[in-house]
Amino acid sequence: MTPKLADLSDIPVILRITDAGRRAQREQGFLQWQDGYPDKAIVESDILLGAGRLLLDGDTPVAYASLIVSDPGYEALGDIWRYSGPYGVIHRMAVSDAYRGKGVSGIFFDFLEADAADKGIKAIRVDTGRENMVMQHILSRRHYCSHGLHTFPWGPRLAYEKLLVARPDCDDANWPN
Repeated sequence: MTPKLADLSDIPVILRITDAGRRAQREQGFLQWQDGYPDKAIVESDILLGAGRLLLDGDTPVAYASLIVSDPGYEALGDIWRYSGPYGVIHRMAVSDAYRGKGVSGIFFDFLEADAADKGIKAIRVDTGRENMVMQHILSRRHYCSHGLHTFPWGPRLAYEKLLVARPDCDDANWPN
């Protein structure tokens, strides 16, 4: 599998993937993405900012995510984070129906984390809903430290962070700044 920067011609397939993610949430008994989120305008904005990423299996797009540098919603919670330097944020990760449950999210996280590290980013942050047990499991397995439930501008979410340059324990007070 290979990653690529999404372009505007990818929007229809990205929306199919995010629609599949929304359906999967409903099947798991919750709806984190409401009111059509993420919609075409949000995906287009991701792409124009150079943040939209697709994961391909050959020529087939199988997953979508946005990788940005910093986020005002995360800045508002400044005192919860362990790393105070530049950080990346992964938003809007979704996997197509045919690839769900096959380890695709882990492969995609590998690429997103490597992409961030290549840009000099030393930490990644992610948030997810309390009911999204699948994403919580993925983040735990990938050594993201949980910082608990916090109120982001988009609602209450569990906040996670991972240092990319080393793997201190989540309880280690010696995280670099």
